Amino acid sequence: MAGAAIVAAGCGSHAPRSGVEAAIATRVRHCTTGARVPVGSPKLAFAAVVGRPTHAFRAPGRRPFAAFGLLNVNQVPTVFSVLGAVVTRTCKPR
Repeated sequence: MAGAAIVAAGCGSHAPRSGVEAAIATRVRHCTTGARVPVGSPKLAFAAVVGRPTHAFRAPGRRPFAAFGLLNVNQVPTVFSVLGAVVTRTCKPR
């Protein structure tokens, strides 16, 4: 989802990995720009807090089907479950 606050370093980094970065690194050795990489498992989940008004897409490149603000209808920060990341050639999420 565009605008979700997901931050991860490249797969080739030698620094300690955590979060989405580690999930991508365990599944992917080489990345292709625009590739979709699943993250999470039945025992591990990721969440993203919306950092700016955001649109949801059924697939990359498609029209948005919903819009979300910084706060949800209950006036608390909007949070999404992260199912995957679209990565760059260096394995960084876009």
